[in-house]
Amino acid sequence: MLKAFIKRFIVEKLPAGVVLLYHRITEKDEKDLYKIKVSLKNFEEQIEVIKKFACPLEDIFCPKPKGKVLLTFDDGYKDNFDYAKKILEKHGVGAVFFITTGFLGKKYSWYDKLEEIFLTGKIKKNFSLEIDEKTTLEIELEKDDEIDVLPPFTYSKPFEKISNRKLNLKKSELFALLYRKIKYSKNPDEIFEKVKKSISDDDEDEMDGRNYMIEDEVAELGKNFLIGAHTETHRTLSILEEREQESEMLISAIKLEKICNRKIELFAYPFGLKEDFNEKTLELAKRIFKFSFTGIKGQVYFLTPRNQIPRFAVMNWNGEIFEKKLIDFFFERKREL
Repeated sequence: MLKAFIKRFIVEKLPAGVVLLYHRITEKDEKDLYKIKVSLKNFEEQIEVIKKFACPLEDIFCPKPKGKVLLTFDDGYKDNFDYAKKILEKHGVGAVFFITTGFLGKKYSWYDKLEEIFLTGKIKKNFSLEIDEKTTLEIELEKDDEIDVLPPFTYSKPFEKISNRKLNLKKSELFALLYRKIKYSKNPDEIFEKVKKSISDDDEDEMDGRNYMIEDEVAELGKNFLIGAHTETHRTLSILEEREQESEMLISAIKLEKICNRKIELFAYPFGLKEDFNEKTLELAKRIFKFSFTGIKGQVYFLTPRNQIPRFAVMNWNGEIFEKKLIDFFFERKREL
């Protein structure tokens, strides 16, 4: 107990900042393969903790001693407007919302739908999966296998070449394989439709309503909060040509400027891990935006490159667990040094 108190006191003296990464705020606890959903109850408890450290965007780089926290949300989910906005306003805490403009008004993205297919369990036990024009895999799922935890390489590893044409997989392994195949393709929506037809016969849509905000909701959100660009299509930038990357950034920013009637100076890289952007991406972001955010875990300091701002992904923790993880995270850099 004393140790925790001392840590909280020391955080107030540290010249460091933490940018928190959120995606979804839900009414109650939900199944969540990506671990990006935070329940309303837990989110409000987290905000109670954050109030002690919350700061404006520019202050996150301030060299003056004081632990600082900035909130960010990615993708433009409708629940950000329905739930997060009200709680943030209630407690007087600011945030940045990064919007994928091509998702506005959409019911779901390919990664939302892929998760739904696996959570509902409507997957064939045996099927053929076309990897490319020359490679078709014969896949058999292990019997009575359900996803518990996704493999650690699900998100951060480009799709690998597979030499074995017949694979016996766990559902979690299949999910990771499909996720990478789609994520690291130039036409993810098109690839996902092919994948969906291969792995499931069920065309019934389980999703209720729409997952993403519409323009009017973004405009309303922009009255009290900062809005940033998150590309037009949420494709992995590292596999795109320089001109395509630039187009993704500019189209998103221009659309948001029209919606919010203000200059868009903030940007977040889709997916945001080191494999998801390259040097050209960083150069473009530096030229087009004032601040650009990754999904790479790390703290923020005065000398942190403004086009490579790290973030700390938040999970569905209650307030007590969240406070412990946040305070411990402030000390990670010190331990590394």
